[in-house]
Amino acid sequence: MPESRTQRKTPLVLIVDDERLMRTMLRDTLEAAGFRVSEASNGCDALETIRQIHPDLVVLDVIMPDLDGFEVCSRLRKIPEMRHVPILMVTASEEREVAERAYASGATDFIPKPINAAHLRHHVRYMLRASLNVEELRQKEQRLAYAQRLARLGNWEWERGDDRLRLSEEARRILALADDVPFLPLTSYLERIHPQERDAIRRGLDQLWQNGPPLALDFRLLRPDGTERFVHGQADRIVDAGGEAVRLVGTIQDISDRKRIEEKLVLAGKVFENSGDMILITDMQARVVDVNDTFCRLTGYGREEIVGWSLGDLLSGQHDPGFYRHIWQTVTDKGFWQGEVWSRRQDGESFPALVSVNEARSEGEENGHYVFTATDLSRLKETERQLHYLSHFDPLTDLPNRLLFLDRLQQSLVGEKRHQGQVAVLFVDLDDFKEINDTLGSPTGDQVLQEVARKIKGCIRASDTVARPGSDEFAVILRELVPGGDAAAVAQKLLDSLATPFTYAGREFYITLSIGIALSDIDGTDPEELIQKAETAMVCAKEQGKSRYVFFSDEMNRQVQERLIMKTSLRRSLERDEFLLHYQPKFNSFTREFTGLEALARWQHPDRGLISPAHFISLAEETGLIVPLGEMTLRKACQQNRHWQKEGYQPFPVAVNLSAQQFGEKDLVDTVCRALGDTGLSPQCLELEITESVILQDTERAIAILKKLKDMGIRIALDDFGTGFSSLDYLRRFPLDVLKIDYTFVRGVVSSDQDAAIVKAIIAMAHSMRLKVVAEGVETEAQRVFLREQGCDVVQGYLVAMPVPPEDVEKYFPLAGGRRDC
Repeated sequence: MPESRTQRKTPLVLIVDDERLMRTMLRDTLEAAGFRVSEASNGCDALETIRQIHPDLVVLDVIMPDLDGFEVCSRLRKIPEMRHVPILMVTASEEREVAERAYASGATDFIPKPINAAHLRHHVRYMLRASLNVEELRQKEQRLAYAQRLARLGNWEWERGDDRLRLSEEARRILALADDVPFLPLTSYLERIHPQERDAIRRGLDQLWQNGPPLALDFRLLRPDGTERFVHGQADRIVDAGGEAVRLVGTIQDISDRKRIEEKLVLAGKVFENSGDMILITDMQARVVDVNDTFCRLTGYGREEIVGWSLGDLLSGQHDPGFYRHIWQTVTDKGFWQGEVWSRRQDGESFPALVSVNEARSEGEENGHYVFTATDLSRLKETERQLHYLSHFDPLTDLPNRLLFLDRLQQSLVGEKRHQGQVAVLFVDLDDFKEINDTLGSPTGDQVLQEVARKIKGCIRASDTVARPGSDEFAVILRELVPGGDAAAVAQKLLDSLATPFTYAGREFYITLSIGIALSDIDGTDPEELIQKAETAMVCAKEQGKSRYVFFSDEMNRQVQERLIMKTSLRRSLERDEFLLHYQPKFNSFTREFTGLEALARWQHPDRGLISPAHFISLAEETGLIVPLGEMTLRKACQQNRHWQKEGYQPFPVAVNLSAQQFGEKDLVDTVCRALGDTGLSPQCLELEITESVILQDTERAIAILKKLKDMGIRIALDDFGTGFSSLDYLRRFPLDVLKIDYTFVRGVVSSDQDAAIVKAIIAMAHSMRLKVVAEGVETEAQRVFLREQGCDVVQGYLVAMPVPPEDVEKYFPLAGGRRDC
């Protein structure tokens, strides 16, 4: 049996496309985003592969030689395991007829060519997240449908492999059980059935597990006080996609007291009215019968106003008729549909909603109802869109920023490695731009940057990338170059594109460029390293007179050789205990009081002296020494903190960074416990800092580990926030205490509107989730004033205190009852 979707930790995506290059591009993009990928080169292979692997999502091309995408999609929907799996169709056409055929054949959504990698990753993540939410909703509504069909009386559930029944409140009352007894052993339940009916009940339940008919029996219950009650019992089974029973559900009704039926109807009404989701009920002709208060509140319609309306009066008009025909056909065939729909409020505003449709009709009944349950997705989508844009794009030029540029460079390097091609990175700097900005003003400077961005984009292909990583800096990725390809020709084209003068407000001036070039097959395949080498070459271009391009040279490569020497030396450093800790104080933004420290490792090299983490952390990660180095840092920080407390200083937290490799160790929690136990430090005096990349590697495992650490009393901080995925979902799910704003955003809060907007958004969002906010890298008083005005809780950086040895940091400490200010 293939691994089920719910058993997988990493989603599995099937790519179906007859073009090998397209399959490779899609695979590279999705694998770089953390997904598992399988491929099929045609429709027939896809149908066979799906029966073997049961993917979580299918990316399906429309135009294929044997079976086109529409036929493949239609056949997939006839496979039981694929009824609810999202299918993303890829098409070169955005015509309405193509969309209608895609939805009519069963597609969840479609995406046009050419495909934007970031858009594809976001689309796939959202469809998978929506699919999981819908699957959970489907299971809940399936149980609700059973309860409705069985009249919402006292009910019970019996899971396969368990020997207990889960009882509802009404069932416990009928059985005269205490309110705190949610479960009852099956044997105890059978013992309460009158002996004359006990065997019949037992046989009926056994047959039900074996696909026997549903039960509907009258029998007697013997209560502990000796009284006898007559009950009517019903039972049925819930099956999985393969038709195997996984749970029995049933009801028992005390038919000696019909009042219980009225109480259950009242309870059902409360559930309807108090639901946080919008609920709308129609008759079989799609006329509105009733809506709940949530529906009225979120749409603006009054109940009396729309009762009797046709459902078509509430449609947004943003879907074609084929989309709605597909919904109704699915409900008619299967009794259920779920998906994302654009709906309409009373004022005409359209909004996205996650909608499920259930047919509510008893067996053999001609008339029934349709129940629509909807969740408003507008705020979630808009928040995620804004945060994603602010974190990945430059608002002035609408180009990718450094973060997105790095991501695309990584994808390009992975793709070209497969095809033995070459990637070139061009680092472009505007010569003497500061003089233009100072002389003509920032508005003119902004116009210049926008015009330069437009001209650079006009010099490269659609498959290449141009970004704006800095104020007057641009970066370019040239893909699919053959080894030895002429990246210089593109650089010269950039220089020539600015040969004509700029004219603003009647003034004419020229802009020139200094360009540095690094090549993947010569200068390495690490994205950061390539950018650094290209930037180094750009500096050389400026030193040689500006308005030119320079390739990274062999002399510049000397730094790489130096790095290899450092790696060799690093392997012996831990054995020789050459590492020590410095501590950087943190202070309250408003009171300026000392609040704690961050422990930072330093390498006391025997020949080179004190080396900062910037020069050895990446080496430690490459050599695998980051794990023992992290354990050493944790133990020394705990030991030093405990020593300060023994010296009479008031207890305070010390923060220690956990690397991705260290977080991935199986015995991480035990390692932390040993460090605290051996040093005698209270868990409340330890704060562990993790990055976004750490918790996204294995989400469920990360949640479990962080909860264990949090339960011990340890504070959890999310470091470098804003430089990664920055998902609201994991902020909600993970047990965090502190959010640390990355210094790259803090550095620009005064000079960059984009960075200021990002920092404001992060602080507001964190406080709304009851998280403390720490800003690192604060170097100027203007930055501190801005952060204090935005409500940032704690600041850290060279402005208030530099990292110093233990003996030098003690001047900041408050003694018992005292305080220290920065």
